Amino acid sequence: EPGVDGLARALALDVASWDQLGCLSAISIHVVGSDRDAAPRLAAALARALVGEATRIPRGHVPPEAAAAIAHERAGAELRAADGRAVHVHGSAQQGFTVVLEDEPTPRAAPLHRFVRVHAVEHLTAAANALRPLAGRLAGVASAGFDGRTRDEAVRVAVALGASRVCA
Repeated sequence: EPGVDGLARALALDVASWDQLGCLSAISIHVVGSDRDAAPRLAAALARALVGEATRIPRGHVPPEAAAAIAHERAGAELRAADGRAVHVHGSAQQGFTVVLEDEPTPRAAPLHRFVRVHAVEHLTAAANALRPLAGRLAGVASAGFDGRTRDEAVRVAVALGASRVCA
C-alpha cells in the first residue's frame, strides 16, 4: 500500500533523525478512522521503514538510564500483549527501535531513542480527548493522511490543544 508505506517512510525519517531527541520528533501517532486495520498496517510499515533507516542513519549512543526506560516500556507493552490485549511490539533492542501498537488512545511514556507508539482512534474528537492532558505541551503535530476538510479540522484541534507547530 503506497500511501501507508510512504507515510511510514516519512515518519521513520522523523523518528530516526536525531534519535527522536529533536524538539519536533514524532513520539506518538494517532491513526484516525473507522478502518480497524489502518493502525496495525501503519505500525508494521513504520517498523519496516525503521529497519531501512537504521542502515542510513545508525542509532547513536543510548545512555544507560534511557536504555532502562526503553526496556521498561517494552516489557510493559509485552506484558499487556501477553495478557491478551490488542497490543503489538515491533522491533527489538538489537534492531535499535521499538514500535508499539497500543490498544488505548491515551499517550504513554516516551523513552525516545527510536521508541514510538501508534494509537488507533475512530475520530478526531477521540484523538483530541486522548491528547487533552498534554494541552500546552505539544511541540508539534502533523496532519498527514487527511483530506482537505478533515485536515483543516485536525489543524484546528491541534491549535486548540496548544501545539506550537502544526505541519502536513
